[in-house]
Amino acid sequence: MPEKGTKKMSEQSNTGLRNRGGAGGRRGRSGGLRFAGAVAAHVYGVTQDELMATTRRARRAAEARQAAMYLGHVVFGVTLAEVGRAFHRDRSTASYACRRVEDRRENPEYDRMIAWMEVLLRSAGTPGDGPGETTGGAAEVRQ
Repeated sequence: MPEKGTKKMSEQSNTGLRNRGGAGGRRGRSGGLRFAGAVAAHVYGVTQDELMATTRRARRAAEARQAAMYLGHVVFGVTLAEVGRAFHRDRSTASYACRRVEDRRENPEYDRMIAWMEVLLRSAGTPGDGPGETTGGAAEVRQ
């Protein structure tokens, strides 16, 4: 149950998903999604092929894909439609993935893992950025 004064995910706009300093423009969005996918695949111990498969895969691959979709949307500001296309899924599937990750963040251990990936992706910037350029500001890590 949400705390008093907070909204459930279904009551928020899709752009309200923890979007704290994503990529400003279109430049680097696809690179950011690939980067988010690579990080999620590594953390979850799945291959890129499993992550990008168009057919159903093992639960671990699905969870890694959901995390990558969430990170691409939140960290790099990629629209849900673009996230869906990049992962060979529908926009509604990308939206569902983001809601699932948000729900799982109630678990402190899972929240720390996602927060760590957010910090990693933000600090590294988007692949393809110029020297010294980054795409996001400081990440907010929940305690």
